[in-house]
Amino acid sequence: MVGAFGFALLAGGVGKACARRGGKRTVYWVGMEDLSKVDSDELTQQAIAAAAFDAISRLDDADSIVLTRVVAEGKVDEVCATVSGRGIRLIKADSDDSSARPDAH
Repeated sequence: MVGAFGFALLAGGVGKACARRGGKRTVYWVGMEDLSKVDSDELTQQAIAAAAFDAISRLDDADSIVLTRVVAEGKVDEVCATVSGRGIRLIKADSDDSSARPDAH
């Protein structure tokens, strides 16, 4: 991306996902640098990232999400996570197009 961007805070949403040890591993790029600080267990990190991806996919017009709550429940070989947050839509900062603003609809 080139240029400055602002953002619009959208509606809230929830995502859920589970990760299983020895199961199919998917790599999620969710831009969560601090995920390793939430929990050092890779299975838990996988479940949280998958739940964040699920939440974003359920929010209309969201480019990202601000997580407000993360709950992870672990069993021996499985971790399930539920995340709650608000959607974010990126808006080009120098745009004068009012249709890009959520309150214009």
